[in-house]
Order: sequence, then C-alpha cells, then structure tokens
Amino acid sequence: MSILHENIDEVVTVWNTNCIRLSKNQNVPSGRPCVLYTMPLLYGTQDYATNELFQILMEENNLEIMSSPEVALNIYKSLCRLALQALYA
Repeated sequence: MSILHENIDEVVTVWNTNCIRLSKNQNVPSGRPCVLYTMPLLYGTQDYATNELFQILMEENNLEIMSSPEVALNIYKSLCRLALQALYA
C-alpha cells in the first residue's frame, strides 16, 4: 500500500473514532462519527439514507412489500444489487 493510502487510512480512522462534543445546537449530533453512522438508532434517529434509497429503488422497480420470507429474501437481494448499481453507476 502506498504512503498516501496509509496516511489517508490513518486520517479516516482518527476522524471516525474521535468524539464530537455536545453542542448548544440541538440539531447537531455528538458522539463518535463511526457509531453515529452505523447505529443511528442509538441516537434517537433512523438510517435515512438507506431507507430513502431502498424506498426509491422499490418504487422505480415496482417492488412491493414482502408477503412471505422467500419473497422478502428475493426483494432484499434485488435491492442490494440495485443499490450497488445506483451507487457505482
């Protein structure tokens, strides 16, 4: 791995694990960025990005709410594939 990649990885690790302190602005979250991103429910919110993306993909591809575990698994696999295509298109 190049020195540049190593330095970038180090900066990412330091940034994502630092602790953002409380703010007077109640709309600004506090805590560790990596935890805020991966576990938003701990902070009384939801994962808006994933929920919105999956909702849009379901509507665009005429996918409906699952009626059985098998259908749910097929929809999940389709959403994962579509999400990757949308993110890397």
